[in-house]
Amino acid sequence: MPAEAKTPDLGRSLDTVRRDLLDLGLRDPLLNYRTLRGRGLEIVDEDPAEVFRLLVVEEKRMTFLPASTAPVETAGLLDQPEDHTTRLTDLRLQTAYTSTQLQARLLATYHSARTSMEEQGVNTLYVALGMLRWTEREESEKEYHAPLILIPVELERPHARQKGRSLAI
Repeated sequence: MPAEAKTPDLGRSLDTVRRDLLDLGLRDPLLNYRTLRGRGLEIVDEDPAEVFRLLVVEEKRMTFLPASTAPVETAGLLDQPEDHTTRLTDLRLQTAYTSTQLQARLLATYHSARTSMEEQGVNTLYVALGMLRWTEREESEKEYHAPLILIPVELERPHARQKGRSLAI
């Protein structure tokens, strides 16, 4: 038998390996992101360009702000409009969680990321800026979300007794 007949087609082998390396299944959180039940956060009402500028360009530390659960007392005065520009450029990321929910989710996220780093040497903690919404077919109603820009971050607590956590690159 000639040697050529025994060697597999190199192009076909490369295609097989390439398909095995690319996981295009919906289990991949980069293609089908879902907020987990107990960890991870959704940041709401922020400008992604400002968050990018603060975290990456200026290398600032950011903290999380829980959702306000009680209306602010105005002592009989008319409500004043919130300064939207200042809120978008401050160092606090708005969330939709109560203070208790926020602390629990941050702690679970912190431990999960730390475990991943210690056991596998892989950083799994990122801030995702922007989500691509997509469907498998045009007529499909099931919508998937894929993060567009990922920024590697760390969660850190200034002191072990403090509850608040800050976000740092």
